Amino acid sequence: MGIRGVAGILMILLFILFWSSNKRTEAIFLVLISVADLMNILIKEIIGRPRPSQDIVDVVIGYGGIQGSGFPSGHALHVVLFYGFICYLMFKFLGKRIVTITIFWLVVAYIFITGLWLIYDGRHWVMDVLGGYSYGAFYLSVLIFNYNAQKSKTQMMDTERPK
Repeated sequence: MGIRGVAGILMILLFILFWSSNKRTEAIFLVLISVADLMNILIKEIIGRPRPSQDIVDVVIGYGGIQGSGFPSGHALHVVLFYGFICYLMFKFLGKRIVTITIFWLVVAYIFITGLWLIYDGRHWVMDVLGGYSYGAFYLSVLIFNYNAQKSKTQMMDTERPK
């Protein structure tokens, strides 16, 4: 996920998997994750907080370089939102099996390590990462709330249809 494009490819593959498995609502809500990612570009430009500079830390520039302002961290936002939604769907469809719970805790660890990596790499300040986590958690809760509302509405409509 640290390499640019991997997140997009993974989202496209999961979209195709959901859509072809007749889980259209899940596929559409997966695409809605991109709304927060795109809005974050605007939010970063409005806030305009600079990233750490070479004068303060050794900034490691990987594939594609560093883009835009630093707050909130788009990478931190995306891992919370994307993996959070996937974990939510796992619990919904697979239940609280030991495998699901194990994957959940591995994802939590990955999200935490991602934030540490962004700070260690010199790409973001601590508050940038915490801002990304907060924005991601907020948007994730909005996404899940609306997903559940849509699923309830769909189920109600299915029960009201004449057979």
